[in-house]
Amino acid sequence: MRTVLTLLIALLLPLMAVGAWAQTTGEETPVPDNGLVSDNPLTEVDYPYEYVNAEAEFRCTWPGGCGKLRRLSKAVDPDADPFTTVLVHNVFCDQDGKKGDGCSVTTVFNKLAADGGIAGPAEVLEYVENQLEEFKVTVVDQTPIRKVMDNDRLIEGLDIKARDTAGEGEVWIRGLLSNGDIYILAAWKAGGGLWDDPEYQDFFSSFLPGTE
Repeated sequence: MRTVLTLLIALLLPLMAVGAWAQTTGEETPVPDNGLVSDNPLTEVDYPYEYVNAEAEFRCTWPGGCGKLRRLSKAVDPDADPFTTVLVHNVFCDQDGKKGDGCSVTTVFNKLAADGGIAGPAEVLEYVENQLEEFKVTVVDQTPIRKVMDNDRLIEGLDIKARDTAGEGEVWIRGLLSNGDIYILAAWKAGGGLWDDPEYQDFFSSFLPGTE
């Protein structure tokens, strides 16, 4: 898998989508009203806090100002077998209520590769590219990720840092693959300073698939 990831990184590097700073990940407009629910009763939290989502199967530390989380869960084919249909869970926040600052975690379960096998690097890359297209940014740095957890669970993926070519905005996207499950972390700051922000660094470094 490491060889495949290396090839995908080489393909991704030239990707450039130039345009105005986009805030689509943090906007409510793409999310159906009936799918938008409060995931945390806290509305004003100016300090980072640990969070566990059993449904989406992840844990992380959210930055301060992200006490009010929004959540959307959907099945790609609601009429299909719930154990085999693709399930997408998205949890996100607008930091301090600002549309231009925030972060999100998206998990994708039961996604299959083109050959019918479990999801692989190509499927992770698809979701990462979709995020980049939404923000309309230029990739400035990318790093492969490979980590073996204490329970021998392998996590592999790609870390992307991108910048708005028309302004100061910065985007950080991390696509991960573990046991066929896909996790996409994203963070954005319209005013820049994202990559050096210790709270966002902790958001990415604290993330773990699973709830134990």
